[in-house]
Order: sequence, then C-alpha cells, then structure tokens
Amino acid sequence: MRCRDDVGGFISRHGISGYLRSFPVEVRSVELSVEATGSHPSGIVKTLVVRVDDGYAVATIPGDRRLDLSRLAKVLSSS
Repeated sequence: MRCRDDVGGFISRHGISGYLRSFPVEVRSVELSVEATGSHPSGIVKTLVVRVDDGYAVATIPGDRRLDLSRLAKVLSSS
C-alpha cells in the first residue's frame, strides 16, 4: 500500500519513535483504534485530509486532539 510506505518513510527520515500497525479490518475512528491496540488516544495518530482552494492539505495530529480549521487556514495562507 503506497500510503503506508510513505508514512513509514516519513517516520524513518525524521527519527520519530513509532511504528505502523495493520489491522485485518478497517479502523475508522480513534475509539476503534484504541480498542484494537489497547493504546491511549494520545498514542494514536490520525491523518486528516482537508480540501483547500487549489487542492488538498494533509494534517497528522495526535488522536486525542482536534484540528483547528481556522488555525490551519492561517498556517496555509502564510506558506
């Protein structure tokens, strides 16, 4: 799976202490990920894709956090 390879490469390149887990079924929420892994929500990483004017932006955040869309818009407009 291409996406998994990209995430794994990102983890390696940036020296992040972490690993990827695969599940036999699709896990669509932090709550289901916590049940499947026994982890705390802060140990889960969620990737959110947001549509912007000229395409898409990807935000990766801890499972126990919410994405502040107005803050994301400010960051994207300054880049």
